[in-house]
Amino acid sequence: MPSLRSVAESEAFLAPGAAPASSQVFVDAIAVTQPVPVLANWPEIEDTANALFEEGYYTGAEAAEVATEIVTQTAPLFEEAP
Repeated sequence: MPSLRSVAESEAFLAPGAAPASSQVFVDAIAVTQPVPVLANWPEIEDTANALFEEGYYTGAEAAEVATEIVTQTAPLFEEAP
């Protein structure tokens, strides 16, 4: 995703004939994205969540179960964050 909105909204980035075919989704997401929390242990939280996402994907687990497990395992990490 280009860092300048003018570039992100340009034909060069959004060219419908070029890969990826859905570049507009990145521009549309700008309005709803949020910055990553500034926590000293954020990498640990992210690694934990990513590992659980990956495990759930490869085992075919239900999304709700994976989400619940992510919350269960990461909630304590948010509480102990400095």
